[in-house]
Amino acid sequence: MILRCSFFSFIIVALATMIGCSSSDESVLEDMVVPEPEVVVEPEPEPDWVDNTLTIKIGRSQTGTQLLGRFNRKKCVAGHDTKRDLSHPDFPMAKRHYTIEIKVISMPEVGMTKPTARTEVQRRYKEAGYRPLTMEEAVELRLQFPEQPDMATGHEMAYFYVLPSNAERDIQFCKDINGWHDAPDNLVTPVFVIQHNRRGLLSTPPSIHTFLLAVLQEGVLQEKDNEFFDPFHGVPGAHLPPKNAAQGARFACIISEWEGHTPKTHE
Repeated sequence: MILRCSFFSFIIVALATMIGCSSSDESVLEDMVVPEPEVVVEPEPEPDWVDNTLTIKIGRSQTGTQLLGRFNRKKCVAGHDTKRDLSHPDFPMAKRHYTIEIKVISMPEVGMTKPTARTEVQRRYKEAGYRPLTMEEAVELRLQFPEQPDMATGHEMAYFYVLPSNAERDIQFCKDINGWHDAPDNLVTPVFVIQHNRRGLLSTPPSIHTFLLAVLQEGVLQEKDNEFFDPFHGVPGAHLPPKNAAQGARFACIISEWEGHTPKTHE
């Protein structure tokens, strides 16, 4: 009788212990806080350029149409005017292989601190030893700069202009395609905008746009009054960057050139 009672007592105690542990475990689980999943921000791609300097190879395409085909394959965007120019059979091409080193230089770096017309901008950059880009070189710059920072980051390389070309073949092409045969040479060269706005309000992938600093008024070509490059606040009436992007006009220009596509050796 004593043994039987002891056995039942042992069973009751064991069951009570198990129930107590179970309720304790449930309260612990209820008190546990499940952490929120971590939001992974995709980093910007590491650039293969330093100090705002890029190396670009010229002569990869034979025609403007081939350049435009590369745009489509690389998922870049060319503005309407740029597409029209590239599609023209007389789009000016260098017909040789060479390499250029390009640096993006701000207006204050060449001593300009006030809004300045394009012709004066060209003169000041030339005096500082910088060469403008031809139309072909500007398009190749867009194609070979896919890792351009996003404008939403505010990086100074996310939005910039190309120092307009003075090459005769570019000037003559612009005259012919726009019908400006009697226009002064220094009014018809287009200015290219190189930008990347993947995450902005008006989102676009790496793109290139053209705008002209001249208008036809009663058959006479005149420079626009509002087309002055501002060293601190962009260009009025042109493709302006958003307020959170780097402000002020800066230009891509050539600092060196060599034949072929082999790396340059520095002595």
